[in-house]
Amino acid sequence: PGSAEAVYSIDGNVREKAMKVFASFRYQLADQKRGILTYYGVLLGFYVLFEILFAVAAVGEDVNGSTTNGITAVTAVYVFVASLCSFKDNFGMSLQNGVSRRSTFLARLCTAGAMCAVMAVADELVTILAPLPSRLMGIEMGSMSLMENLYFSAAGAWLAGAFLLHLCSAAFGFFMLLAAAGLGYLITILFYRLNKLGKILVGAGVPVLVFFGLPALELLDQFISNGAVIKAVSGFFAVVFQFAFGQPQNTALTCLVLFAAMSGLSWLLMRRAV
Repeated sequence: PGSAEAVYSIDGNVREKAMKVFASFRYQLADQKRGILTYYGVLLGFYVLFEILFAVAAVGEDVNGSTTNGITAVTAVYVFVASLCSFKDNFGMSLQNGVSRRSTFLARLCTAGAMCAVMAVADELVTILAPLPSRLMGIEMGSMSLMENLYFSAAGAWLAGAFLLHLCSAAFGFFMLLAAAGLGYLITILFYRLNKLGKILVGAGVPVLVFFGLPALELLDQFISNGAVIKAVSGFFAVVFQFAFGQPQNTALTCLVLFAAMSGLSWLLMRRAV
């Protein structure tokens, strides 16, 4: 009987924690829903306006058509910005309602996965359906996903069939969006943990390092070693980037690894946040 009570107690604790994770997940997902709907409303409105203007401009003119490429690149910017705005309020609300930091973080991972999956599929649907109104008006309009735009020759080499191509494009977009979500969340937690001086140093220090520090180091290396160090470092990173982003499957795996690494850093910052 004693062991049975212990098992029941453990099972009850697990169920309670799972319910808290699910409640936080629903809350965070609801927080994203309006922004996502607004984003796609604006995106579709832009497409409609573009096609109307294009149809009007094509009247009496010898116009063959137009193309739109890589919607997911724009969506990645939205996901990044949405992630920048998704920590402070949700974190405070969770703690006030007895949801632990661990449960809140797990719910955030689920939210990021669900949000990116929905938006990746939505991007692919928009890519497929966007040219239809123009084609009904007799104007040939093409549309390509981000994966097709970046790796068209590679995609054609190892994919067969339109359905499989769209499926892989949606999966590719999902991993790209996931990396953008991880980066935005890491930055917002970092700034939440920093004091005022730290925020100023990081916010101003990164641009200064990029625009002034790196060129200064390049000049110094040119003076000392005739550019040998910069050349070796550049060659190393060129090989790494070629492997990481040279093929769509490599890019997807790289984005997944980056998301995992950034999520781990986010948890280290979040677990002691007050």
